[in-house]
Amino acid sequence: RGAPPPRHIILVRHGQYDEQRPLSRALSRPAGVPDRDFGMPLDEAFPRLDAEQTLTPLGRQQATATGRRIAEMLRGALQEEGREAHVRLHVSTLTRAKETADLIAAELPAGRVRRLAPDPNLAEGYPPAHRIPYSKGALADGAREVHVEGARMEAAYRALVYRGRPPYPPDDGAGGGRGDGAAEAASDGAAGAATAPGKL
Repeated sequence: RGAPPPRHIILVRHGQYDEQRPLSRALSRPAGVPDRDFGMPLDEAFPRLDAEQTLTPLGRQQATATGRRIAEMLRGALQEEGREAHVRLHVSTLTRAKETADLIAAELPAGRVRRLAPDPNLAEGYPPAHRIPYSKGALADGAREVHVEGARMEAAYRALVYRGRPPYPPDDGAGGGRGDGAAEAASDGAAGAATAPGKL
């Protein structure tokens, strides 16, 4: 009693993309700027790289296949009348993520999914998970980046995942039936989130 309805969150990583490593090196090291400053807030060079980091043909196939799978998983929420607002697609501002989200959305029924504006908080950040475990002192050396990026990523987590107690007393007769009980699909440097309330 009093608990919000379940929220199903499907996390999707973007499809394979062209990393553009030569361009990345050219943009990030022209004046000896440390790699970890590249892509941080107020950096003006990173958007040029992001625009070129588009999905490969394989990445597009991966995104389309993912969209079909999500359509199967959320069939109940996508077909039931009155639940048009219950499935939402979130995406970061990264080009490869938006491309992935577009291809996923193309596999979902028109008018049955809410597309939200790209959210910069959902973009990947420092420290990147693929560097775990870290070498000795690595996190201390990047304390500034961890502080800045950590706050941003925490904000994204709280917006999509964390849910506080309902604003009404559990014994007021409301039971667990209030709230939108949504299904969300979210994508980081990926695609989006799909959540559906109650049953899928």
